[in-house]
Amino acid sequence: MARPSPHLRTHAGTGWWVDVEHPDSVAAIRAGIGAQLHEERGLTQLTLGVLPGEDRAATAMVSAWIRKQVLEDGSLPLGIRFNSKHGGGHCWAYWLRRRDDGLEGEEMSSNDGAPIHLHNPALETVSRRFGIKVW
Repeated sequence: MARPSPHLRTHAGTGWWVDVEHPDSVAAIRAGIGAQLHEERGLTQLTLGVLPGEDRAATAMVSAWIRKQVLEDGSLPLGIRFNSKHGGGHCWAYWLRRRDDGLEGEEMSSNDGAPIHLHNPALETVSRRFGIKVW
């Protein structure tokens, strides 16, 4: 990942999100771990079909690689943004860096600031509809 550019999005001025579907991001991922994806997952091409695809080991490898990158401005990416393969907009994967550093109390919330609870009706609907385990 290089300098902040169109393939990186700001979120409330707090940092950068990587748009993994931008051509610059795809090229950076391919250059960074393309050989590893080929060796370990048998992927001969890195395409938009792979990035949100069913091979969770491959998508986890890509996400983990992006998470370790230091951006040109010296910051670490907050997470990744990608189109939902089920339709309906974008998905955001957020890394809990403060929790990784052993700091507790980093609460996740929706855009309007309301806490997201496990028994949120909208979350339960989505998890049932798509068979997603929520914990």
